[in-house]
Amino acid sequence: MLTDPDEVELKTRLERATHMKIRGYEWRHLERQGLIRDYYGGMLGTWGDDPDEDLRAFVKSAFEQLQWLRATVEDKDREELGAAGQVPRVEPSNTLFSGETADE
Repeated sequence: MLTDPDEVELKTRLERATHMKIRGYEWRHLERQGLIRDYYGGMLGTWGDDPDEDLRAFVKSAFEQLQWLRATVEDKDREELGAAGQVPRVEPSNTLFSGETADE
């Protein structure tokens, strides 16, 4: 559970922008990947020059990471059920949401 108000707000903005509910293990994955640290450190997008663009860069990167993570979890679940060879493999979508941030 998130306790830092800034992270709670960032997660909420990410959920709104991607129209996805972010689970705890997914948020921890983004933390391990360094995306949250990079966002707060101003190392995404414009390197802190344009906060809106930095947020868009964070959302885009996080969305891609979450798509791949969810596809991996689905593959694992199918494999555990013995259905990996029976169910068509779904590739993560290369189509990003509308590209708008939660504030737009």
